[in-house]
Amino acid sequence: MFNKNIIYLSIACTNMLLFSCVNSSSNEYSEGGKFYGRGGNNTELYGGNPFVYSNDGEVEILENFFKDFEELDYEGISSAISDSVWFRSLDGSVTFLTNTEIKNRLESRISHERKLWAILPNKIKNRPGGAAVTVSSYVKDSFKDGTVLELELMELFYFNENLKIAGVEQWSRPVIKESE
Repeated sequence: MFNKNIIYLSIACTNMLLFSCVNSSSNEYSEGGKFYGRGGNNTELYGGNPFVYSNDGEVEILENFFKDFEELDYEGISSAISDSVWFRSLDGSVTFLTNTEIKNRLESRISHERKLWAILPNKIKNRPGGAAVTVSSYVKDSFKDGTVLELELMELFYFNENLKIAGVEQWSRPVIKESE
């Protein structure tokens, strides 16, 4: 039979080891991956740099943004976005939308439902400015014209230096209903 004190001591030591690894300062600023870029100034200046996690409040901003979007609350949404937002849609086209255009698009909806799966804020190491936040979710939009879009989305939300959403890219796949 094992001595209970030895078991308790080994559990305590294991917990201390795990706790110290999780909370060590070397993990606070962990880095990985590599930025290549699509050409242009960012590629020239930051190409080859690793990514680091960002913790400038982007997760909370997006959680509130998605809550406001589900409530179709334009005022709440507009507080999270810059004056003009570029949007690379599912077909690859890029559109620049002003706040007025975003409001008009919002008014065409009856409802918006989103189930978040993950929010991962990253930025390029040593690059000033905002982060690119990866969001994985299920989305269902119902429009006044009767159209219903139901998708699994992977999105990148680009934040500017003022922590406002300045751009969005989307990739999707259709929702596959499980047979009953």
